[in-house]
Amino acid sequence: KLLGNHAEALFEEHGFITKSSLLDISSDDLKSVGLPIPVAQEMHNKLKQQQQQQQQQQDDESLKRAGETLEALVIKHRIIEDTGRPKRTLSYVSKSHALSVAITKNRISFGHDFFFLLESPIEIETTAFATIGPACTADENRTHHPYFLRETKKLIDSALLVAFPIRQQLFWSKSGHWLKLDDGISAGVEPDFCTTDHVSGEPLVALADDVKLPASKYDVTIAMEQKKSFTGSDQIEIVDYGERILCIQRGRQMAFTALFHCSHDDKTIRWAKTTEVDGEFITKITKPASLKPKQDGQCQLLIMLSKTSSELGRTVPKFDQTECSEKLTVFYRAGEGATSTVYCAKLGELEGVVKVAKNGFEHLADHEKQILDHLKLAGVPGLLVSTKILPGVLFFNRLLRPFTGTFTVTQVAALLDCLEQSHASGVVHRDIRPENVMQDGQGK
Repeated sequence: KLLGNHAEALFEEHGFITKSSLLDISSDDLKSVGLPIPVAQEMHNKLKQQQQQQQQQQDDESLKRAGETLEALVIKHRIIEDTGRPKRTLSYVSKSHALSVAITKNRISFGHDFFFLLESPIEIETTAFATIGPACTADENRTHHPYFLRETKKLIDSALLVAFPIRQQLFWSKSGHWLKLDDGISAGVEPDFCTTDHVSGEPLVALADDVKLPASKYDVTIAMEQKKSFTGSDQIEIVDYGERILCIQRGRQMAFTALFHCSHDDKTIRWAKTTEVDGEFITKITKPASLKPKQDGQCQLLIMLSKTSSELGRTVPKFDQTECSEKLTVFYRAGEGATSTVYCAKLGELEGVVKVAKNGFEHLADHEKQILDHLKLAGVPGLLVSTKILPGVLFFNRLLRPFTGTFTVTQVAALLDCLEQSHASGVVHRDIRPENVMQDGQGK
């Protein structure tokens, strides 16, 4: 009932048996081994009956597994609805059906102009994408993907020669299920390429001989899909990537994706912008543009690679972690003040928050760290453990969020006790107000 005519696609995806096929043993086969006709016929009937019973058991087991999978799918959808997240397009069930539904519900539209001002401030001379592309019959992973990486590197190298800024780093990301959702909902295929903010010292383009994934799905700025040739239903894949990115990177308002192909002399790219409007995911897809030299598609690619992640809708920063002892993963923004922004994050396996000082206020992070260390030495209990990650960046070992609700007498007494101990240690806060009172996951 849930999937209708598309149930078979789900069954096949999980390896379920949908049709029975009995081994056809005739009485002539049995007679050929020298059995009398009555005996051969009786044995043939028994074998048929036994095979039918075995097949029925296999079919029953397959249907049971299919039922459990469908039940889990329904439960997960209920979880989505309970959390108020918009329903995704679910392109992995049937691309053509998902595209048809999205169009019918006005969740996807086509033929839009490029989303940014289409002009290059500097004339860039390049041979990128000038050569004939791979044949449509060539292997996608071995031929088509490396071609795009090599040609994009040519384009970026030409841009850097004339000091055109490139701020996005390109990864070859077609591997595994790394862009899966946090709530466990099954995702479809993975994007062939993606970008993140470029960190100094790392190559701008992945090598064309090996897949390289981004450090974290929370870092992804743009997801890109390459096809050997264009079909209309392929567009649902970039719609799905955009929806997944918005689900994973909570707080993000828009996600950009791309669909392109580079076969023979046909090199074309389309861009998609996915947003959430009134509880629904809405995607706009641009008109196709050529990636050949001096054509709009090539200019569009350069412009997208020159944008910062914040310009492209990503709301959390990416840090240079070459000197970090443990990996820092930033999830989403938790709050913002006059001098810093706080994000929910993970340092190694430890969950907490990372506080990032705004430009010009980096010195305050060092000052805060010194104060907390001083209070700890003074024996003040209940302090957060702080770790300096980078200049202006502190990690705290608990998930914190602003206090909401009405203060009780007990809570005010606890605050006064904390302040009293701080004053006794020579530290005055000077900015006590409800907005600066935080609580952890246990309400402390």
